[in-house]
Amino acid sequence: MADNPNTGSAGSPGDFMNGVRTAVRSEMEQEYTKRLADARKQIRVEQDEADAARICAVRETMGVRMGEYRRGKISHLLGIGAAAVVSFGVGYAAQRSADVRIKGVPALAIAGLPGVALGVAFDESLAFRASLVVGGAMFSVGTAAYALAHPEPPAPAITPAPPIDGAIV
Repeated sequence: MADNPNTGSAGSPGDFMNGVRTAVRSEMEQEYTKRLADARKQIRVEQDEADAARICAVRETMGVRMGEYRRGKISHLLGIGAAAVVSFGVGYAAQRSADVRIKGVPALAIAGLPGVALGVAFDESLAFRASLVVGGAMFSVGTAAYALAHPEPPAPAITPAPPIDGAIV
């Protein structure tokens, strides 16, 4: 039986059109993603240049603005402090809920590492990145604080069972 183009068999016009559509869609998605990443980089560059122009525009306020960039604004510091306190509390509570330890070390301490990794990897403001890093680290510290405050009870000593009367030992 000859290949019928309406059956969708290999080499049919329908398969060819589906292949073309898939290739075009894939190329458009890659192109869109690349354009979006390039636009984001361009926005960041323009934002940095605008901030630099604003800092250098008025000579009298240059020192104040550089101090803000160096030391941070009070709102940034409060946000970082809040992230530290909340993350410590969540880590402490999480360890209390699921007190799993491996050789005395709280297993949940590893759950703070993603926050640290994301804070290092993100290309955002320093305050946002610091909040993530401090939050992740303080989560781990909270789990360790619980483990230190509540030591594991010693394992019961295994004693052999007394012999049964009349049993051969």
